[in-house]
Amino acid sequence: MIFTTWLYGLFFVVTATVYWLLPHRFRVEWLIGAGIVFYTNYYPPHVWLILVLTVLVYAIARAAAAAPDRRRWLLTLGIAGSLSVLGYYKYSGMLLQTARSTGATLPLDALVPSRAPLAISFFVFEYVHYLIEIRRGRIGPGSPREFFLFILFFPTLICGPIKRFYDFAPQVAKLARFDTAEVSACPRTYPPTMVCMSSRMRAVVRAASAADMGYLPGERLARLVYRHFRGATIRR
Repeated sequence: MIFTTWLYGLFFVVTATVYWLLPHRFRVEWLIGAGIVFYTNYYPPHVWLILVLTVLVYAIARAAAAAPDRRRWLLTLGIAGSLSVLGYYKYSGMLLQTARSTGATLPLDALVPSRAPLAISFFVFEYVHYLIEIRRGRIGPGSPREFFLFILFFPTLICGPIKRFYDFAPQVAKLARFDTAEVSACPRTYPPTMVCMSSRMRAVVRAASAADMGYLPGERLARLVYRHFRGATIRR
């Protein structure tokens, strides 16, 4: 589900609309489900790996919080395990080829994964950040819904940026209210930001169009958005 496709546009509109219509107590679960659907669209088998890893990391964090005497080695185990998963999927094939280039005969092709899970580096770095901050005593494990949304928040799921749990978790509990007046004021209150965003949108749509399908109808939408925020006529 690429960000420049109409499928993503439809997914985003449905997700955002249902989010605002739901009672606040169900919104976190809705966003977690949206993240799972978003990730499943790429390669369904790998979503189970990410879900299992997320459950294991959270279980280690809770166990470490409940047993201070075992805290250090439990968190170290979680960090090492997360990095081992990253190393296996990203570098096992390279290491096997390197060993063979030196003349070693290693019949281990069946153990090398055919493809790495999408954005596995982002997942692992957020797991590691979470466990390190718990080890430092800066954060607690948080609730399951906070941690699962932290990992599966679809806008940052596959391309970052890498989030910080101590910044993200407090926002989960806040009641977001859709304020039409605030939305209408954005172009006037933050004109440089809106111009930059619309310009970036235009650039992304044009790049995707040139690379794949020629000029898309989406480019006209981007041009109209840009014109609205900048108040200027755009020529090719």
